[in-house]
Amino acid sequence: IPVGPVRWELLIQGRDYYLDASGLWIALGTKLDQNDYLAVSFRTADGGTIGTFPEVDQGQGSGDVLELIVRPLQEPDEPTFRHEMRQIYRVAGADLEASTLSVGISLNRSERPLSGASETYLQQLGLSLPSDATLFDRVNRLFPRTQDLEAANQVVRDAYIVFPHLTPFADPARLTPAEASDSLYRTPLYLLLNQGPPAKFTLRLQYDAAGGGDRSTLNLNALQVREESEQLYVGGRRLEKGVDYNISYDLGQVTFVNPDALFGQGSAQVTARFEERGIFAVAPTTILGMSTRYSLGDMGAVNLIGMYQREQSAFTRPALGFEATANLIGGVNTELHFKPQAISRLLNSLTSSPATAPSLLDVNAEFAFTSPDPNRSGEAYLEEFESEAGLQVPLREAEWEFGSAPQTAAGLEDIGFAGGFIPQDAVALTWQNLVPRGPNDANPIELRPQDIDPAIRLAGRGEEPEPVLFITLHADTAGGIVQRNNASRWSQPRRDFAPRWRSMVTALSSTGLDLTRDEFLEFWVFQPIGEPSDSAGVRLVVDLGTVNEDAVAVAPDTFQVTGADTLFTGRQYVGLGRLDTERSEIGIFNAAVDDIGILSDRPDQMFELGVGPIGELSLCSRELASTVPVFPWGDLSSRCTRGNGLLDTEDLDGDQLLNAEGTNENVFRYIVDLAADSFFVREGVRSPPDAQGRSAVWKLYRIPLRSPNQVVNTPNLRLVRQLRIT
Repeated sequence: IPVGPVRWELLIQGRDYYLDASGLWIALGTKLDQNDYLAVSFRTADGGTIGTFPEVDQGQGSGDVLELIVRPLQEPDEPTFRHEMRQIYRVAGADLEASTLSVGISLNRSERPLSGASETYLQQLGLSLPSDATLFDRVNRLFPRTQDLEAANQVVRDAYIVFPHLTPFADPARLTPAEASDSLYRTPLYLLLNQGPPAKFTLRLQYDAAGGGDRSTLNLNALQVREESEQLYVGGRRLEKGVDYNISYDLGQVTFVNPDALFGQGSAQVTARFEERGIFAVAPTTILGMSTRYSLGDMGAVNLIGMYQREQSAFTRPALGFEATANLIGGVNTELHFKPQAISRLLNSLTSSPATAPSLLDVNAEFAFTSPDPNRSGEAYLEEFESEAGLQVPLREAEWEFGSAPQTAAGLEDIGFAGGFIPQDAVALTWQNLVPRGPNDANPIELRPQDIDPAIRLAGRGEEPEPVLFITLHADTAGGIVQRNNASRWSQPRRDFAPRWRSMVTALSSTGLDLTRDEFLEFWVFQPIGEPSDSAGVRLVVDLGTVNEDAVAVAPDTFQVTGADTLFTGRQYVGLGRLDTERSEIGIFNAAVDDIGILSDRPDQMFELGVGPIGELSLCSRELASTVPVFPWGDLSSRCTRGNGLLDTEDLDGDQLLNAEGTNENVFRYIVDLAADSFFVREGVRSPPDAQGRSAVWKLYRIPLRSPNQVVNTPNLRLVRQLRIT
């Protein structure tokens, strides 16, 4: 493309730009101005040359040749447009601790692709580890990489996520048409902010930034922070501006008023959320000014001044507070001088001798006004919460793990928990996605949405099964280690008149999920014929917030081998006070070597009668096969963690630590009394009655999130990490 004449300067490799070892791309140390050109000259792999390799600008008339790769305001149909790499996203500055970085990609608050081809968008878009779809591949996808550090650090001072393909969010081989956003790669850069496509995907980052020895300041790595948009949390408590900290919005720097009292002597985690404005105005702005003076000769002058500012909206459908605005400011001031002869005559009549100088009258006056127009278009759009899909609570059995004992039994004292949730009352618990249709039919039950809720009508699409979690809270005598004929090899003594409990937990977000836009937690409960949970006095305790990660796990402590039979007795609690996980020390899970089971499936020590204490013993084992095993509803074998091909861990926030922020829980508690039908809304599908007139029925429950039964410590609805059901 002929361009010119322009003045240019030579960029130096290693100082002004970094050249990747592949020779395919470069990274500039300084961002180009919107009026800059960028041209290159290089040798190809086959020995050819592009350009003439000039060292200095020879001025107009020179025969030097360069290949242009960037030009101002370039359009998509120009050859230079394809050189820009839009698959790179900035993470943080040089203070990033790369080993702590975790990345998540979600669409409509879901990390699972619509196609179901991968477990997560992170895996679908090529950013995850090959062995774990939930972990970001820091070694290969974070730039600068380890092999780049020595050369790249001289030029590039920030860290970036690099997708393995140029148009990750428009790749038809990876995303469905409903997910893709190809206009992101066809919109010129100078129009991307104000006329570009709306954001679809959310890139969630969590990392630690290493500061200096001064703990009184925190750099947010952002300029032009929007005023009053920041939210800072320490230990789950929201800090108060002016009391706990002060902030410079222009520099993005936080100064803590009393860091020693705030953080103590140990380490502390500060969670910061804020909105960042662009350094330059995104919306087109017009400013007009006028100043004029009208002279009246010896009488003085009249001065007029006016200023008009008009700002367009950066949005096609401007939200409330982002409308197109205008403001008119005007003013007038006078300096008038008069010689009123009437006043001179009046004064002369009052004195014995006439005045020798004329009377003078000066009038100085000012008038100003402002006329703001906060909404020139006369319209604005409100966000409608009902249009959002809400958050889908995961119901895959692999997403749940055994939970910890709730810190307090508040609200449950009337059913025997006045002394809290003691381990002696913990019983066996199972949850399954697949159960057989009947004793003689091993095919799993599949339920459609309309099989649960008769109000649902589907048209124009294929029928998909609804995920269902079949849960069983066993009797106090049920130990475990059952055989496929349902014969138990470990039973527990009866505990008459004692309550039973067990908890299960799922991680909603490792960093904290904002549920302030959600109003209710809805779920359906199936009441079978003959054994309905409401008649058994079952209460569901839902804890929403941050819970203790140390799960309660029960295992036998003694066994005796008699021929081919093994009998287990006793009771022990496995793994208390330590992190039980199948991840390796470097955070990797390889099912071939790491799927060894945790907690009660692999107690640290057992005692064999007649032999004595022995070391670690695996109490169950599964083998991966081409078909998924279907266990009877409530079969204790369904919860074996050894050889199940899945990652089992107590680590709910992915930090490879047990309760890094302490064991105190911060939760909103909701108590659902199934017998009293608390939070009950309506019935769903009811089965035909049996010979005794009994029917199985689905019941819908709806819990208002803003009306918890109990509040334990200081939870925050904007930072919800886990959901625990007890």
